[in-house]
Amino acid sequence: VGHRLAGAASLTAHRGQRLYVSRRKWHNKSFLANGDAVEHAVKQRGFAIIYPEELSFAEQYAAFAGASVIVGEDGSGLHNSIFSKPGTRIGIIWLGRSNPLHVMTANALGHHLLLIPAVEKPAGHGRGRKAASILPLDVLTAALDLL
Repeated sequence: VGHRLAGAASLTAHRGQRLYVSRRKWHNKSFLANGDAVEHAVKQRGFAIIYPEELSFAEQYAAFAGASVIVGEDGSGLHNSIFSKPGTRIGIIWLGRSNPLHVMTANALGHHLLLIPAVEKPAGHGRGRKAASILPLDVLTAALDLL
């Protein structure tokens, strides 16, 4: 599959790119109440922000296959990391749930994984009931420095 997609998608445009995989537009199901601030912070640090639901499968493949660093909320948005090369550094914004899939994938494919802990959202903060956590920007900055 990868060889076919590599021919269909331009990998050169994404080589070495640092990606932030956002869930903000995914039916408003981001679990980060401060998702806008997080996106702004990663963009300031040179990350390209992608919304996988807006990309074709070939475009998603190209973005993940060419990335050197990937950061995103724990969940299905990061499952395309299976297309990433060994040595890719992946920062998972951990929302407190147990999800061994990312760890198993990273171990099997030679990725370097960093869990970035979000914290429970204070009452009255953020974008509604679904946004249950916040990612302190100082924690994000420290994690990006490690990646």
